[in-house]
Amino acid sequence: GDELAEMGTPVEPWQIRDSNGPTLDSLLGTKSWLEIIQRKHIKDNLEEVIQQLRQAIDISDAVILTGGVSMGDTDYVPEAIQSIGGEIVFHRLPIRPGRPVLGASVAGKPILGLPGNPVSVAVTARVIALPVLMYTAGVAEISPCHSAVLQNPDDKTIPLTWFRLVRNTKAGIELVPSRGSGDVVSLGASDGFIRFEPGVSGSGSGPWPLYLW
Repeated sequence: GDELAEMGTPVEPWQIRDSNGPTLDSLLGTKSWLEIIQRKHIKDNLEEVIQQLRQAIDISDAVILTGGVSMGDTDYVPEAIQSIGGEIVFHRLPIRPGRPVLGASVAGKPILGLPGNPVSVAVTARVIALPVLMYTAGVAEISPCHSAVLQNPDDKTIPLTWFRLVRNTKAGIELVPSRGSGDVVSLGASDGFIRFEPGVSGSGSGPWPLYLW
């Protein structure tokens, strides 16, 4: 996106820091079976997205993009994938956060388009991208999750699969207050997230499926 500024560079009033790149580096860069070849910032230009996607596919076994998968005028990722002969397997899932997430295949290689908001990126990377990469690499255990009992359940519910940030405290697993998918403060305060199925509220203590970063 044009609005992103890399770490260590000046930030204009209309720009924001790129937090998605460092987040994915942190989540994936410690895996012994995976090598991050390069990370690039792509401008909001269809031809550049196509060119950079071609180059990334040529040198890698999988490609992850963040942003550009929603319904905006400059969200070019779906069009770019199709223009180079790729097949979109899924686009938009009934989940929160991360609903715009996209999965595709180009030349037999997985291409994952994660949403642009930082909490959405972290959650979809953990629950979708990581298992895909593990499968591609032949890792036997595919992205295990655990179970947890909530110490501070509430009565909120939505008609979607809902991933809610949690932290591990001395008292146990607690929900982290969050203002939505752009809340990097809540993301930084979390140790992972709980999965609630559609229509199931957090009024019960669980146990609920727990995913750790």
